[in-house]
Amino acid sequence: MSDIYGKHNANHFDENSGHGILKSISEAHRFLSWTVEVIEPYLGRKILEVGSGIGNVSQYISKRERLILTDIDPIYLDILRSNFSNIENISITKLDLNDDLDFTALGDGVVDTIICLNVLEHIEYDVAALKRMSKLLVPGGHIILLVPQYEFLFGSFDSIVEHYRRYTKHALKKTVISSGLIPIKFINFNFLPIFGWWLNGVVLKRKQMDHWQIKIFDMLVPLLKFIERILPLPGLSLICIAEKKSTSLE
Repeated sequence: MSDIYGKHNANHFDENSGHGILKSISEAHRFLSWTVEVIEPYLGRKILEVGSGIGNVSQYISKRERLILTDIDPIYLDILRSNFSNIENISITKLDLNDDLDFTALGDGVVDTIICLNVLEHIEYDVAALKRMSKLLVPGGHIILLVPQYEFLFGSFDSIVEHYRRYTKHALKKTVISSGLIPIKFINFNFLPIFGWWLNGVVLKRKQMDHWQIKIFDMLVPLLKFIERILPLPGLSLICIAEKKSTSLE
């Protein structure tokens, strides 16, 4: 899937927008593969991906028994349908994390894993959103959350893509527990870009990511993977694996 935008011309996406930033990230193939590698041990057979966007991660998990791709943006949904609708085990549907009707349409206990990468920070009422997501899980199922970490890094990039917050480990743990889920593992992820994010987004307040910086970073991913396996480093992102109680107390 070399051109994940399919029939859509990349020039239609303003670089100073969430669409443009996702397009830039789509070129970081090593980084996207690494992200999936980190969460792979927690993936089940039936997966729902929240906020699939243009399919940056979806393309790496497309061979699961069942995969439900979701988003709220009509442009993203159109791209997902263009690229994935002909694959038998994949379905694509609108899912607004603030809309109970969207969740009712999917039904309860339909998947064993929910992937929610770089989405929860966009939701004002994150605890309520997690409670809705939990209903889609079978008992004992997992929600894999990846969120931006450290409040001091909140800058122009966060504002452009409409983040409500960046999390600390304590804040994310409190949010997960308040939703009725059990946090079973936290993983700091992606150390190297912390300084660049702070410089570009907080100090210089840039409105777009430089393509050359992304390309250089992507080239360094094999080294970064090795370093982060052996050293307990902080991360630009924080991953949380949360579990739904085996016996529902709802």
